[in-house]
Parts: sequence; C-alpha cells; structure tokens
Amino acid sequence: MRSEDTRRLSGRTGAARERPTPRPPRDGDRTAAAPAWDYPRASAGVRTLVEAGADRGVPARSCLRLTGIAPADLDDGDLVVEAGQELQVMRNLVAAVDDPRGLGVDVGRRFTVGSFGIWGYALLTSVTWADVVDTGLRFARLSYAFVHPTPTDPAEGHGIALGLDGVPDDLADFVVERDLAAAIRLFTGIGGGTAPLRFETRLAGATLDALRAVVPTARVTGARPFDRVLVDAGALGRRPPQADPVTRDEAGRACDDLLQRRSRRRGVAARVRAALLRDPAARPTMSTVAAGLNVDGRTLRRHLAAEGTSFQELRDEVHRTLAIELLTTAGLTVDEVRRRLGYADAASFTHAFRRWTGATPGAWRRDGGTLRGSGSGSGSGSGSAGGGPPATPSASGRSSGRTPG
Repeated sequence: MRSEDTRRLSGRTGAARERPTPRPPRDGDRTAAAPAWDYPRASAGVRTLVEAGADRGVPARSCLRLTGIAPADLDDGDLVVEAGQELQVMRNLVAAVDDPRGLGVDVGRRFTVGSFGIWGYALLTSVTWADVVDTGLRFARLSYAFVHPTPTDPAEGHGIALGLDGVPDDLADFVVERDLAAAIRLFTGIGGGTAPLRFETRLAGATLDALRAVVPTARVTGARPFDRVLVDAGALGRRPPQADPVTRDEAGRACDDLLQRRSRRRGVAARVRAALLRDPAARPTMSTVAAGLNVDGRTLRRHLAAEGTSFQELRDEVHRTLAIELLTTAGLTVDEVRRRLGYADAASFTHAFRRWTGATPGAWRRDGGTLRGSGSGSGSGSGSAGGGPPATPSASGRSSGRTPG
C-alpha cells in the first residue's frame, strides 16, 4: 500500500449536528460517540464533487472553499480527507448550483467499482451475494458513504439499511441521492451490469426518475418509508461473476490493514477541530467540546497534550485558517469575518489576527493574502491529528501536514 497524505484541517459542516446525551465521564475514557460517517476517507468522493461542479461551471477552488484542500492536492492519489471536508465541498457545490435537484444523483453516478479501491475489490471478489452485503457492512468505513449502513431486519430480507444518523439537515437529500446512486453503480458493477438486488428509497418524482436512469436494469422502487438495498432471497448463495475466495481473503486482510492505519492516523485533535469548525461563531469552550466527545475537560487536555497540541492551539489554528480563507478567497470584509468567527468587536479580532500572522486583517486583505508576518501564530505550529509533524502554513494561510504511511 502507498503512504497516505492527511490534511490537518477538517471541513466545516456549518449546521450543528445532534449530539448524544453525555454519560458521566470516567477518568481515562477514550473519546466516543462520533457520527457514524465521521471517519477519514480517500479523496475520490471529493474529486467526483469537483468534477460535477466543473461540468456546471463551478470552479474547483469554489468547491473546495473553507476545506484547506487545494485543487492540486486532488492529483495526489494518496490524499486522505476528513468527512467534514467532504461535507463542506458538498455544501459549497449545492450552494453554487442554481437548481440542485438531481445533483446528488449526478455525483453518485460518477462512482465505479474501481473508485472504492481495495474495499471495492473485496466486494467484487466476494464468494456469494450474501457475502457481498456482509463484506460491505464489515468494511463500510472504507467507503465514501454518509448514510449509515446497518443490517436490515432479517424478517424483511438480507440487505443493508441506509440511515441518516447525524447528517446535517441541509444536506440530507443530497446525501441520499448521491449514496444511493453510488450504491446502484457499485452493486450492478459487481454483477457485470445487473444484480439480484432491490433498491428501495424514499425518493420520488423527477429525482426517482434520475436515480432509475443511473443503471436502467436496476430495480429501484420509490416513495418507500426507508432507504435500503435487499438481496433477492433466491440469490443469497449465488456467486457473483468475479467471485474468488482466495482473492477475497487477501482483499479482506488488506481492508483490515487499511482501516487500522487510518485509525492510527486520526487522533483526538482531528475531532476537536471538527467540533470547532462545526459552528465557529459559537466559540465552544473546551468543556463544551469535551462533553460532546463524552469525556471531561481534564481527560481531553491530557489526550491533546499526548498529541503535541492543546485546545487553545487548535482553536487558534481553526480561526486563523478560516479568517485568512474568508478574507482572501471569499472576499468578505473584516467586520463580516469578525462576526462569522464570533468575535464581539473589531479590536479583539484584530488583536488575535495580529498574534496569528503579524499583520492586521485589513492589511492582509489589501495585500491579497501575500503577507507573511513575523508572528509565528499559535495556530500554525500545533501537532498534527495523527501525531505526525507540525503543519506548515502555506502562502494562502492554509495548514497542511503529511504523515508517513
């Protein structure tokens, strides 16, 4: 396997997600209760979004705004992104398109079996259609899905139920469209153009028509009370065209290895960044973020210290990166940026910005973001999410870091 490139800044999801009711924390707790979709992933999902934007005249840089990802980064096949980054690209694309109806279907139909890497290969070589479903569920964290895949009720058949746990409301329709279209492409690709599967969805009308057109041979039923994929009862033991038990076992071991390596690279700092990016104007305290991660403040502080950073450093890093992005790329005024980041007045924002960059926000904006002030900025030197080398601020102010494979 090649090494994977991780970016330090996860995307802002904008709308607050529901959080589980915290239980009383115990000393030494690990952080828990992240949304089911909150895991690092390969960058093909982001690439398909950018490609769909390009077809609609939306520049790549506009699609990638506020993610910390540069268009050139997408040329790196080893790039790994955070789920929050991909959500932000979705939100950027939906906002940039005049009529987003069917947009999710158009993005999802761009996926192929090959888009899913080793996970797709494990599915392709599964020995039966029942094994296809079981392998898909076992290694679902290697997919690009934001729907939450779980086994269907056995009384209703062998398949995958697709939930929307924790998906922001403003992106729920887009996510269902995209992930169902991708599932149709994936499973019919495994079957060589057809599959003994039924796709059931809540979608209806023109969106359902677009979904059926992704693969005309697929059986798609709309206006249902749920979204799910079911294997025909008589096909559970049938072999897909490219079934190969030896290759499937090898691919399964490779999937296990990849999951473990991605898990090691993603520490507590990445989840704190995601929480801070979720609603920057709210300026959550360490206690608030810790409660959302089901730990106490002292435990969170200890985990962050072990990763070579602190809550204040992460908050400075997030605010610094967003402030520079909003000033130079989004073209907002200093006062607009100040309000979006939750600063009570211009003086406090200017003081913080000067501490990060060595320049005032007004000077930075007038200079087009090329100033590289003498201040080191407490947000520019914190440790990476996976315990790798510190990030290095780029000329545009975004932070990126590489961790070894």
